Amino acid sequence: MLFRSVSQSRYRFTLIIENDKNSLTEKLFDALFSSAIVFYRGPKLQAHTILGRYCYELPEDADLAVQMIQTIIELPETETLHRHVTDLKVKDLAMPFSLENTSISLATAIAASLNS
Repeated sequence: MLFRSVSQSRYRFTLIIENDKNSLTEKLFDALFSSAIVFYRGPKLQAHTILGRYCYELPEDADLAVQMIQTIIELPETETLHRHVTDLKVKDLAMPFSLENTSISLATAIAASLNS
């Protein structure tokens, strides 16, 4: 299965913090596939408007981030950004991180190495 079923998530919220301000990694996509509400801190998602629609980008200031999380957690679920990854565009954005794509990339690299 390429993408985790939205029904497999046991959690309502997830917090994703990237290692630096320049790297967008699979952490964000894994969180999106969990169907939990995603709180995110990492590279700005301005250039990735589709990703930005599916998570809350936290401010750099830790106190403001905590305040934002607390405010959102207290909202009724119907008022949150809770979205399931059924949007084809999000799946397309995440395709490079899929198990299938990773397997093909590894197999291609191994074949190229053996043929050289």
